[in-house]
Amino acid sequence: MFSEQNKVLSVKDLMTVFRLCDPDRTGRIKIDYLQELAHSFTPQTDHRQEINNILDELDPNGYGTLSFKEFCSGVRAIRRRQKIQERKYSLRKLKGK
Repeated sequence: MFSEQNKVLSVKDLMTVFRLCDPDRTGRIKIDYLQELAHSFTPQTDHRQEINNILDELDPNGYGTLSFKEFCSGVRAIRRRQKIQERKYSLRKLKGK
């Protein structure tokens, strides 16, 4: 999702991204907008389900919009999961599997 996996995302960084994804300045991001945006950058069909899974994780209640707080929580949860997966991959690589 981000070029540097180990980079710590500040609140300022997250607010910048949030504002870019909230063109109407409502203070909420529409999940449909995020989906369109993500699919436009990832036209491969095989990644669409992964994108949809991430969006479902960001909006677990299914309201269709995200507040800044929900956005931050979701992004941080996704990054934690990515780091865990990277560690597992590194361990397997070290073990020669």
